[in-house]
Formats: sequence, structure tokens, C-alpha cells
Amino acid sequence: PPRAAAIDRSELEGLRLALHEPHRVGSRLDPLLFDDALVRGAYELLASTPDARAALDAADPPTRELLERVAVEEPFLGDDADDAVPSVVVQLAEQAGRRRLEALVRAGDDRASELKQRLDDVVTARSTRSWADADRAAQRLVAWGAVPTEEQS
Repeated sequence: PPRAAAIDRSELEGLRLALHEPHRVGSRLDPLLFDDALVRGAYELLASTPDARAALDAADPPTRELLERVAVEEPFLGDDADDAVPSVVVQLAEQAGRRRLEALVRAGDDRASELKQRLDDVVTARSTRSWADADRAAQRLVAWGAVPTEEQS
């Protein structure tokens, strides 16, 4: 059956980078940066197998279809490939941070104010297009816990 919702473009781009540019992505991506369960599962499969072929071989049909789709779609690296990866990672971290902030606010969790400050740091660095600073701020955001662990979800 067809999927009910479209996949977020940032998540697709993150998955494309993980598949086509794993040496550029390194450890910057985290499965929980992906909100869409299908994309998260595809990323986890890519991260846990030696290569894309092994991931395709191990994938269930919907995951295989998604991986085949991104395998034929080149990631958009633009004029500066060194900035392309951080920009996607920053976007994913910012989206994950916003989801986490909403959850903390709903729960009345006092950590929401600290998370908001860290999220603002990411937004400020991103808005100046200082991708190295934004990437560091995004990594700090993720390390702080803006992306919940499975137990916190």
C-alpha cells in the first residue's frame, strides 16, 4: 500500500548523503535525527551493514524501495561539497531539536529552556551561513540530548 505521508526532503537528503557520501557524513548522523520511521530504518540498515549492496540485500520491501530510490538520486552538493554535509546535518538536528523542545514543553520539563538556548545557537550559526559553527552547535545540541534516546521517546 502507498505511504500516507510524504518523506521530509531534509531526511531524504540525509539518507542520500549517508548512502553516496558516507566518508563525508562520518559519525555526524544519528538514527534519531530521522523522524520518519522508514527513513530512520533505512539509515540504521546502511549504518549497520558494510555497504549499500548489503543494506539492500537485508532490507524489507519498503526499505529496499526507498534505498533503491535514493541510490539513483545523487545528493545535491552544490558549489561547495564541504558545506553541503553540515547544512543537511544542521537542518536535521534543528528539526529534531524542535520536536524535542515541543515534547519537553508539553511535559512541563524544566530542561526546555536550556534546550531552547542550544537550539537558538544552532539557528544563529545557520542564519549566518557559518556551517562549521552551525555544525559544531548542532553536534552539541545532539550530544546534550536534543535527540531523545529510545527510552526517552
